[in-house]
Amino acid sequence: MQDARDYPAHRIMKKKLLTAASVIEILEARIAPATLDIVAGAVTYTAGAGINNSLTLSISGANYSFNDTGEPITLTANATAAGFTGGGTNTVLGPNTAVTAISVGLGDQSDQLSILALTDPFTALDAAGTDAVSVTGALNVGGALFLSGETIDVNAAIGGATNATLVGNAISIAATITASTKVTLQPLSATADI
Repeated sequence: MQDARDYPAHRIMKKKLLTAASVIEILEARIAPATLDIVAGAVTYTAGAGINNSLTLSISGANYSFNDTGEPITLTANATAAGFTGGGTNTVLGPNTAVTAISVGLGDQSDQLSILALTDPFTALDAAGTDAVSVTGALNVGGALFLSGETIDVNAAIGGATNATLVGNAISIAATITASTKVTLQPLSATADI
């Protein structure tokens, strides 16, 4: 066996590089999962990156239900402490009494949001992709309502809102919208004609 001093330096270096390269593991691309957080009663749902989310918001008994068939929902420590359950599944439940407002951030793909029931101020924020928002159950919003998406369909009555603002390129209203202050309809893009 030869001593390392007998090998030229470049051969030793080459051998070390090959050995180091053999332990490098290439990992798949990581995406941020959907998350639900709550701070001082304000719930924030953020859709995961790179996913076509399909979120349904409803009330089941005394709980809000968030169901996303596109991906599992991760609960933050705050959400768990506030009584939300089901983290890591497609459906999470949380006590209505812990919630004072809800904000939904639609992700970067073509996402769908269906609202079946609501008793708190609510905001749906459009993002990249073609997002669709639909109201399919009667809502009694306890404050401001702001819906933003390429398409917005109101197929059930909206009441109890202080202000109701719908921002979209295609807005279809097939039910009554009432607000104590005002109802506002506006285009999402400058070229839209609503």
